[in-house]
Amino acid sequence: MEVAPGVVLDFNRADDVVGVEMLGLSTRSPGLDLTDLEFEACTGPGVEIEMPLPAG
Repeated sequence: MEVAPGVVLDFNRADDVVGVEMLGLSTRSPGLDLTDLEFEACTGPGVEIEMPLPAG
């Protein structure tokens, strides 16, 4: 499911995010060091996720 331009989330059967694809990242962000990317999970009160959940 594409949640933002060029950002695709992959889900398992339990609707958990199991993969993140960032399409064309080196083109969209020239000079970005792609050897060291960090992700932070943001959950809990006050966190809003603006994306539809996959149909199950």
